[in-house]
Amino acid sequence: MLPPAPRPSLLATEAPRLEPGVVVTFTSAATGKSDVRRDRLIALAVPAGTPPSALLPVGPFRAAWEASLTVPLRAEYAFSFQGNGTATLIVNGQTVLTETGPELGEKPVATVLLNKGANRIQVAYTGPAQNADAGFRLFWSAKGFGSEPVPPSALTSDTSGIPLRSADRVRAGRELFSHLHCASCHDAGPATSPGMPELLDRAPSLAEAGVRFRGEWIASWILDPKSHRPDTPMPKVRLNSPQDAQDIAVYLASLGSAPATPPPEAAALINGGGRLFAELRCIACHTAPGSTPEAGKPARVNLGSVAQKWQPAALTAFLQAPQKNHPATRMPDFRLSASEARQLTAFLLAGPRPGPGALTGDRERGQAQFVSNCLSCHGPAAPGPIAAATALPSLSALLGRDWMRGCLAETPATRGTAPDFGLDATQRDNLRAFAASGLDTLAQDAPVEFARRQFAALNCAACHDRDDKAAGFTAFAEEAHALAKRSGAVETEAEGQSLSQDPPSLTWAGEKLRPEALLRLLAGRVPEPARPWLKVKMPGFGARAEGIASGLVLEHGLLPQKAAGPSPDPDLAVLGERLVSTEFFGCVACHAAGSTPAAAPFGAPGINFSLVPGRLRAEYYHRWLDHPQRIEPQTKMPRFTGETGRSLQTEILDGDAHAQWDAILAYLIQLANP
Repeated sequence: MLPPAPRPSLLATEAPRLEPGVVVTFTSAATGKSDVRRDRLIALAVPAGTPPSALLPVGPFRAAWEASLTVPLRAEYAFSFQGNGTATLIVNGQTVLTETGPELGEKPVATVLLNKGANRIQVAYTGPAQNADAGFRLFWSAKGFGSEPVPPSALTSDTSGIPLRSADRVRAGRELFSHLHCASCHDAGPATSPGMPELLDRAPSLAEAGVRFRGEWIASWILDPKSHRPDTPMPKVRLNSPQDAQDIAVYLASLGSAPATPPPEAAALINGGGRLFAELRCIACHTAPGSTPEAGKPARVNLGSVAQKWQPAALTAFLQAPQKNHPATRMPDFRLSASEARQLTAFLLAGPRPGPGALTGDRERGQAQFVSNCLSCHGPAAPGPIAAATALPSLSALLGRDWMRGCLAETPATRGTAPDFGLDATQRDNLRAFAASGLDTLAQDAPVEFARRQFAALNCAACHDRDDKAAGFTAFAEEAHALAKRSGAVETEAEGQSLSQDPPSLTWAGEKLRPEALLRLLAGRVPEPARPWLKVKMPGFGARAEGIASGLVLEHGLLPQKAAGPSPDPDLAVLGERLVSTEFFGCVACHAAGSTPAAAPFGAPGINFSLVPGRLRAEYYHRWLDHPQRIEPQTKMPRFTGETGRSLQTEILDGDAHAQWDAILAYLIQLANP
């Protein structure tokens, strides 16, 4: 195959473009092939048998990070490593530390004088031999704070380099390849299994489509999907005439038994749905019915046509179980009650509803058209024998052809009978770059990169802060408040005290939570919410949860295996209970302890102490108690140590802060497991 010519801009020299994070170059020891990507942290964990990067093979590797480390004042900082293998740290051109071995972090670290502002930092790392877990983390400390991972907020890097831009094109094309379900029509061979997880995603099942969707909407969607939703992977299929869409719609509308017509919705139900739409922060991902997107704000999915699309009873069922007919849906599962789902349905369908349309067509022709145009992606829509879809050229065969025609064509004349995905020039360029790199990377994936793709696809940043970036919801907070007020929401907080409704930051999520706790949270299997005062619910993400949880942990240089917790020491637990009492640190003022409520939480309730041992990693727990503001600057949790790191309470355990934290943890473990 002749590789596509690179874009002129890719060869041109660009001005430096500083962005948060670090640029890391991976090199395979076996092949010498390199890959470049941007990460949030100077950290990695690569379990044995997995590649360091989605674009490199499994096996020994080298990694090289480069970034600017920004500090507020000229001061001395000490650096240290954790992990295994061989690592070298260079700061402002000076080699600071070199260490090798099965357990890094043993070597004393000399302090380094960092300049105010940006300092160039480089780390070279070589992983261990074949069939071994690889891991690396960079720590620092200075006057005023103890040893901690170098935070993302301190790191920036130049992302204008050609190697990074080239790799970004390949990654974007690879992701688009899976998003468009290219392998559903074109056989990619054994290379796609077990490989990139998204390759297993399928388009929605259309079983009982007639029960779920209005026939007129189906016909309109088939004619031009992107006029309804610009980001849909559904292409505009090549039809002989608009009547073909009517025929397919007649066939799909005939599937399933029509549900009972729901009763007219009362105003109370509509108002309740409006409050839920605001409180659950649906408004961060969707425009409310009747509203229009605003320029300069994050893009949202428009719900203007929801009444034209859904049968009312089916919409209620979808809101309760969004993954039932489409396991790969990006719509999260909020575990809504039947009442909540009915309220949201009433709100979404409020106003004039479309009457019966004039859908006419031939069901048999529609079934034949469905087989020709839809079967490869959606699968059979009804039980029973059905003709197979027309076989298309395999991807290996297509690699030897001109990728300027067919699905990637820029004009209808060169597209022929291929579907029109509405690709723009950048998307076509990215797909061609991926094709030129070969299909072998589909047979593997890096969990860190899967989690990163899902973080973007599921729009986690809509509700959560991360690093120095505020949650997208902040742009719509006033809109949500106005909607809740119109829907009859009543302020219940007394004396002007209001409980923060912001979900926790995700900056340290992979390091903060124990792997099994993180998985339960993402899968929606937490029986008791840690923050019951939040109106927004943490949704579940079904089959995606395990991969996301694993990637978030590995991103921090940690392995996701479940770690055994410390055994409680009864004598220490007694001291810990005294330390959290009002006599000493006063933690019980804000935190409930099992069935004992917090004494005076006011506007700053804390998580129930009985939940802490099962949620937090011990290392993070200690770091949090040492200096909460280093982790979460806006937290209302006070600091209980002075600038020297000594405890402010000296009567117990001689003021040794870490010994006191161990005592409190022993008490919390005993509380959780009486």
